[in-house]
Amino acid sequence: MRKVLWSIILVVLMICPIAATEVSLEIREKDEKAIKQIVENWIVGWESCDSQLAIEGFAEDADWMNAFGIKKNGREELKEFLDWVFSLQNAKERKNSETITLIRFIRPDVALVYADFHVEKQRYLNGEEMADRIGHDIRVMVKENDKWKITSMFIMDEKSR
Repeated sequence: MRKVLWSIILVVLMICPIAATEVSLEIREKDEKAIKQIVENWIVGWESCDSQLAIEGFAEDADWMNAFGIKKNGREELKEFLDWVFSLQNAKERKNSETITLIRFIRPDVALVYADFHVEKQRYLNGEEMADRIGHDIRVMVKENDKWKITSMFIMDEKSR
């Protein structure tokens, strides 16, 4: 009887970590999917010049800085800036593409999202076309009340080689 009891305990101890890992993997996959959707909304927001969609995944007090050193604090300030950018004459000409290269979970409720981007046909305010831009961005994302939000985003251009 004692051997049977120890065998059952041993089996339970072996199965429990596997079950916990499966739940953890399930949650991680759900979190990654939610994070990817937020990035996708940013991309589609830029493609369609929809500032509301672009900022949907930002926290109310998020900070944001682009490759030109323009800083915006808070979701509403960022929306106002994007409304202005999207109102520019060439806004619909610009072609953006972005690819997530890494989602790194610092803690279960904090993630860093690294992405590469390519911008074509962007223009300066004077109308002159810029050279194609290749760059990277980093998002700090926090999960609160089971929802992921961008708390900080930093965009940088790659130096020409």
